[in-house]
Amino acid sequence: KPLVTPGPKPGEKRKPGRPRKLDSPAPAPAPAPAPPRLVERDDASLPDVLRFNRFVQTGYRRAPLSRRQCLCSLSYAHNESFNVLSHLAPLLLLSLALASGHLSSYTWPQSEEEGDWSLLAHALPALLCLAGSVVYHLMMADSARYAAYLRVDVCGVLALVVDGTRAMASRPVGCLGGGGAGSGPLA
Repeated sequence: KPLVTPGPKPGEKRKPGRPRKLDSPAPAPAPAPAPPRLVERDDASLPDVLRFNRFVQTGYRRAPLSRRQCLCSLSYAHNESFNVLSHLAPLLLLSLALASGHLSSYTWPQSEEEGDWSLLAHALPALLCLAGSVVYHLMMADSARYAAYLRVDVCGVLALVVDGTRAMASRPVGCLGGGGAGSGPLA
């Protein structure tokens, strides 16, 4: 039987250094709670708004979920897990790289007036796009607010498209004015 350092029994003083045998082993830790049951695409509980992909037949989270339940779904695999993680990882890595200043040396040549704002001007739409996608894919099982989460995702993508268009339009024009890269009318 396992030995432990004894504690005093009621009414007796502790004698140091003498281990006391335990009568029973320590209780086993409680098992981790099982993840919620996932449902099939044809399950009656799945709202129509979540059935848009006919190629995904299983692994759906039972909907509707609360916001808290949607956040907790990060802890188990479901049909949106890859989408969430494939947007969350670059979001965290880009945020960390920006915060630590590691990206400033990898940008194109800039004029002195531009400084590092141009890096942030391009990184911010990318962060918005990634964050919007994480929110959408993680929270879409909250079917009561599905349209709002879809708008968040679309706005993030739109921000990235507008930034890419702005960057493509301004870079070639900048070399015509003689002001260096990024000095065009849209920069």
